[in-house]
Amino acid sequence: MLPNTSADPVRVLVCEAEPLVRAGLTASLQGTDVDVVGEVETGSQLLNGIVRPDFDVVLVGSMPAAGDRLDLAVLATRPHHRVVVLLRDTDRDALIRYVQQGIRGFVARHSALDDVYQAVRSVAHSGAYLSPTLARHFLDWLAERLAHQTVNREIPTGKLSDREWEVLRLLGSGRSNAEISRALRIRETTVRSHVYHILSKLNLRSRTEAVLYGFQHSLRSAE
Repeated sequence: MLPNTSADPVRVLVCEAEPLVRAGLTASLQGTDVDVVGEVETGSQLLNGIVRPDFDVVLVGSMPAAGDRLDLAVLATRPHHRVVVLLRDTDRDALIRYVQQGIRGFVARHSALDDVYQAVRSVAHSGAYLSPTLARHFLDWLAERLAHQTVNREIPTGKLSDREWEVLRLLGSGRSNAEISRALRIRETTVRSHVYHILSKLNLRSRTEAVLYGFQHSLRSAE
């Protein structure tokens, strides 16, 4: 049974073409700290109802036949609505496209209910969720892209302190500031300071670039 840990349930709208799957998702999530406030079976129904203020997360499964294609980028741009998508393990192209559109919650269709629950809760609180099997496909794609990417300059290793390198490597593994703080047993404010100095010393424009640099360094170190 899934835990009931919140007095303020996450309100979910389920969009799924298959009636049995839709009913299963709804029945399974009800009674937890997730409240399914509605169901739709087509993309057009979802977009027509997206102005409703009474839900926090859209759980999107399979859509009916062509002609009812759903542009998830439209959903991702809504300021108060977040999206979790159910995907087949082999849908790597769709996964990459949705990531580029700003979607941050992905669950493999064969996953246990707890995966769906955890994804909904994470995304509702401005986090992200990626099922392990989907994560492997995404990392394979990222590794291929980085391996074929032309690197215009080497990472100036001498500019970073040992601690800054530790932070950079953890950034490259996808850790948050809080997770880096716990791993290195330092304050989160200190982590933010290290990230700032990393960006400055390496002439990087964003945390995302630092994450990619850290990931590239890990790949090179493993060669």
